[in-house]
Amino acid sequence: MQVSLETTRDLERKLTVQLPSEQFQKAYEARLQSLAKTTRLAGFRPGKVPLKVIRQKFGNSVKQEILTDLVQRGYGEALRQKNLKPAGVPQIDAKPPAQGDDFKFTAVFEVYPEVKLADLKKLSIVRPKISITEADVDTMLEKLRRQQARWETVERAAKLDDQVVIDFQGTIDGELFEGGKGEGVPLILGSQRMIEGFEKELVGIKPAETRTFKLKFPKDYGNASLQGKKAQFQVTCKEVQERVLPEVDEAFIKSFGTEDGKLETFRDQLKDHMSRELEENLHSYIRRQIIDGLIKLHDDLKLPNVMVNSEVRQLQQQTFERLGLKEADL
Repeated sequence: MQVSLETTRDLERKLTVQLPSEQFQKAYEARLQSLAKTTRLAGFRPGKVPLKVIRQKFGNSVKQEILTDLVQRGYGEALRQKNLKPAGVPQIDAKPPAQGDDFKFTAVFEVYPEVKLADLKKLSIVRPKISITEADVDTMLEKLRRQQARWETVERAAKLDDQVVIDFQGTIDGELFEGGKGEGVPLILGSQRMIEGFEKELVGIKPAETRTFKLKFPKDYGNASLQGKKAQFQVTCKEVQERVLPEVDEAFIKSFGTEDGKLETFRDQLKDHMSRELEENLHSYIRRQIIDGLIKLHDDLKLPNVMVNSEVRQLQQQTFERLGLKEADL
């Protein structure tokens, strides 16, 4: 077997493998002989089908089968000879040889880059000195109370952090746009759930009051058809609700799995959990510094396109799954 290697560009390599003509021909004839012994065809006794008939009926498929087998074995042997480690599946160009010609095929693929480590003394890592304080526990406790809060209807003007229940209708040039209408929609003022300026316009609104105002959709808005468009909104407030926080009592504490219902125990558990989470975040932060630093020290490192494309594909799939989409939906 003759093997030649060519560097076509950067990490791309081209292997040319040549096998003696008799190797292909021998395998081809042997396979035909095997088929002749086992093939059943109308008009012939089992195992008595003439080789000429077998060649006419199965010759092309047998050639393809032999070609595939020789390419697989020849490619593997050529990689071992040249001590190559492909970064992906090769592009194979192979055709059955003419009678008496040597069998030749080419394989084009990328290899992994040779990594030469830079001076790692140039890599600077910062580990922040952070600890969980009682004030942090207070903040977390307040956050948990807000999560468990209930909304109580009030007869007053809405302020930031209140929830309003609204009917709204949005139009562009007098025409209702897709997604521009809603009824009985709860909206917390200050949550930044709507486009910029929408919630600000509702501060001070009272139950049964209707307000009309104009806003402009941002240029990077998710719906491309609305990007940068000026719209008019008509909003009617049906209810104003204020957040009522629960008391930090035994029932509240037990709802988070603290069996004795004591505040001291609950705070200790919160602090322990927050400390573990902090340690995990610090680990991730340091790891990110190391990776970024290594990339910066080796910014001339070439990456195989096949690996980059594979990573892009994986990220796309993860995004599809997270959004509950299939590729056909896009």
